[in-house]
Amino acid sequence: MIPYVIQGRARQAAGRHPAIHLPSQCPACGGVAFRPTGEGVLALHQTAPAPAQLKERLRHFGSRRAMDIEHLGDSTIEQLVDTGRVKDFADL
Repeated sequence: MIPYVIQGRARQAAGRHPAIHLPSQCPACGGVAFRPTGEGVLALHQTAPAPAQLKERLRHFGSRRAMDIEHLGDSTIEQLVDTGRVKDFADL
């Protein structure tokens, strides 16, 4: 049987737990973070992904479950992004 939500407990838990304060800046790049209306995640006010986001996307892109690019490990990705040689997937 697949579990599912029967009812929420938001009203019952109010006051018992401290409020969650979302950061106003990206901890990796210092960009301004905001929460889009109706969304449950934070976003950045910029068109290109932050360097930390790009590195994680490239790690997934080059992984065995995706493109399976040999020798595209963490240190290589770090060097390529930090030196500005790779700014998006097309640069690979």
